[in-house]
Amino acid sequence: LWEGTGLEGSSQLRHVDPKTGDVLKMVPLGSKFFGEGISFYTNNNNDQTSIIQLSWKDKTGWIYDAETMELTKTFQYETSTGEGWGITYNPKRHE
Repeated sequence: LWEGTGLEGSSQLRHVDPKTGDVLKMVPLGSKFFGEGISFYTNNNNDQTSIIQLSWKDKTGWIYDAETMELTKTFQYETSTGEGWGITYNPKRHE
C-alpha cells in the first residue's frame, strides 16, 4: 500500500504494509510542503513505473521511481483553484 500524507512540515510518501500498518519506506517532502494525492504512472514504453505526488497549495509536484521511491523529477503546475488535491492516470490513454 502506498500513501501520500498531508500535513505541513510532516508530509510524506510512504510504502505501508497493509496487514500491520508498519511503514516499510518513507520519503519526506520537506518542511514547507503539504502533500496531497498520489498516482502510479507507466510511461509510453511500459518499462518505467513512477509515482506522482502533488502539493496542496505550493503548485509543486514530485515524480518518484516506483521501485526505489527515489525522487526522479520535481515540477510546477497550475490549476484553476491554485490547489492540488489529487491526481489520476488513465493507462489506456497514457494521460
